[in-house]
Amino acid sequence: MMNGEWERQRSAFNHGWLKNRLVTCLLRCKRVASGLVQDDIAQDDLLELLNGWELARLGAVQVLSEMESRVHHAVVPSSNDSLALGESTCRYLLEVDRLRWLQLTNAEMLGEEALRALGDIDDEIMRTRLWLQDSGTMPDSELLRNLEERARRLGALFSSITLCQDSIITSDEQV
Repeated sequence: MMNGEWERQRSAFNHGWLKNRLVTCLLRCKRVASGLVQDDIAQDDLLELLNGWELARLGAVQVLSEMESRVHHAVVPSSNDSLALGESTCRYLLEVDRLRWLQLTNAEMLGEEALRALGDIDDEIMRTRLWLQDSGTMPDSELLRNLEERARRLGALFSSITLCQDSIITSDEQV
């Protein structure tokens, strides 16, 4: 996956689905559950979002899988850079850049935390979805708060993860 595509996919999940859709809907639902406002479609909107979780989750897993791959595997240089600088020089420079990225960002730990947070929100989404399907009523404030906390934690982790930018030279997969 190219860096630009990875960043678009990370942003689509984090900002597009998680923060702008789920958290916003949860805030609406919390106001409804507390009796502050009446919103007849908030509950339906929440159920619709939670029913779309598997597709959104797939995008998140792909982002984390690519990051995990970059953490543990060397990046292959582009054929143009290999011709110009020699393959061994390119591999060395890319590995230096990758190791620098790992050191500066603590990428491995952030990826592991994000994966755990994804599992946590997955559990909470299933619990909330079952509540909505079984009871047909708005979940209580505590259930909504728990889901919001997990969504915000995952969003913060997704905001902090990055990929090595391969700033010295490029690889074929990132052209």
